[in-house]
Amino acid sequence: MTDHYQQVEQAWGELLAPASQPVPKEKAIEVALNIYEFMFGKKFKGKTRLTSGHRYTWVRRGVLVVNPDFKQTHASGWRALVHDLSHYGHSRINPENNGHGRIHAKFEAEIAQYVVKKFLTN
Repeated sequence: MTDHYQQVEQAWGELLAPASQPVPKEKAIEVALNIYEFMFGKKFKGKTRLTSGHRYTWVRRGVLVVNPDFKQTHASGWRALVHDLSHYGHSRINPENNGHGRIHAKFEAEIAQYVVKKFLTN
């Protein structure tokens, strides 16, 4: 990771430890759909499905597959969900851009701020 990702850590703020907790299964799809709408400005029209194990949260063949407890080397739980969906959104919005650069870091930080405000704070 580069220094660009410091803004992502700042977006999580004091919630770094809680942000690594699993997303409650009963909220995971709602959270993912909200992030999708935040990224694209429109609702996701496909099907949704929960998954587990070593599977990224991603859109596959028109299905938004959500893993509420995916563990990566650098993130898990809420942070991993945001990270995965930020890559999905970034790859669709900026297909010519590098996946781990300044532009992606800014995009992920904006999504993290949104999630913190909407789901993790009162």
